[in-house]
Amino acid sequence: MEKNKIYKVCIVGRPNVGKSTLFNRIVGRRQAITEPIAGTTRDRISVIVEKEGAVFELVDTGGYELGKKDHLTTLVKGQIEIAVHKADAVLFVCDIMAGVTPQDKEILSILRKSGKEVILAVNKVDNAKLEKDIDEFYDFGIENFYPVSAMHNTGVSDLVDRIVKKAGHVELAEAAAPVKIAVVGRPNVGKSSFINRIVGEERVIVHEEPGTTRDAVDIHLKKNGGDFVFIDTAGMRHKRKIKEPVDAHSLLRAESSIKRSDICVVLIDGYEGPTVDDMRIVSLVEENGKGCILLVNKWDLVSGIEMAKYEKALTRRMNYLKSVPILFASAKTGLNIDEVFALIKLVDKNMKTNFSEVDLGNVLNLMQKTERLPLVRSGKLIEIRGMKQEGIAPPIFSILVNKSAFLPDDYIESVKNVLREELDLLGVPIRIKIKRAQ
Repeated sequence: MEKNKIYKVCIVGRPNVGKSTLFNRIVGRRQAITEPIAGTTRDRISVIVEKEGAVFELVDTGGYELGKKDHLTTLVKGQIEIAVHKADAVLFVCDIMAGVTPQDKEILSILRKSGKEVILAVNKVDNAKLEKDIDEFYDFGIENFYPVSAMHNTGVSDLVDRIVKKAGHVELAEAAAPVKIAVVGRPNVGKSSFINRIVGEERVIVHEEPGTTRDAVDIHLKKNGGDFVFIDTAGMRHKRKIKEPVDAHSLLRAESSIKRSDICVVLIDGYEGPTVDDMRIVSLVEENGKGCILLVNKWDLVSGIEMAKYEKALTRRMNYLKSVPILFASAKTGLNIDEVFALIKLVDKNMKTNFSEVDLGNVLNLMQKTERLPLVRSGKLIEIRGMKQEGIAPPIFSILVNKSAFLPDDYIESVKNVLREELDLLGVPIRIKIKRAQ
């Protein structure tokens, strides 16, 4: 291994042999969706793992299906082949319950031709009776293979020890945390196409079938002077439209991705126009206190309407969008896609800025004088006596008001608008705390 080069292991095997369960077990958390349905994982999912002082990258892949010729299977196979090509070793997973199958033999032949080291794990070895069936896997000619039960965590530690010995110790450079950007939206609005366009390769599967992406896929990218992690998520259906358990898990994973992100790029289909579900997703981003960019995708298909008119129609549908940067783009053609990086940097700066007492004092003076904030509500005098910033990401401001003041929601929204306009807080949800003077 080259110095400071991270050892990379990709997991390969037939559908439903337990690859994602083993992946989650080694990683130590539920990173990949696991369901008793063949083909649940489709994209490459990778995680940097630190074990016993060693560092390695573990990559989960979709089920390797031989003989099927449909387009989606071909795309999954292509992702597996890319993962194998980039790996230092392949963790080949078989199923003791199925025994050695002709597909296993064919997959192993393909892996050997790749020239990569092959580590064999025979999964679902849950009892002593099954352990006796392990002998047939000696026919593969792989020494020191590993009978494991990913579900029950037996035999996995020996397998990890093998990987750790190969990986060795790697000094990970200390660096500022990258900006995490969750790419969210309804099914089939072009999220995966957007990710592939900005990354510059077919990193995630794009298919016309809605719901192709099921897991949240993290993609680390250094570009345009910034360090980013883009999170490709499953299409967010309304809960009443969910029929399969895997879709419910996908929705939860997408919602979790919003929570662990810094900024969300919400994609809508420009050709179809905004829907109630689009607005619900934007609201969810705001409720979670995340920076927001609205990307109107498929703009290459739209004709006969100006961007300004389209944007005006959007902000009429949802008033909060007046404070969100809107980008008209096309993941298919690349139109305006790179402009998203400048917007991400802007929103990230806005989310993390601490304002000085002088800045807030100037805004307070404006609030006390402006006609945008009436001085009397419900017959009572409103007097803002002080203001300070209490937090960032999202920015939190407390305002001190006279004891008798009643501040309805629309008044607080007006305060947010003044803060946003005067402090240039585009794309940022603002939180207000009201404190009464004694």
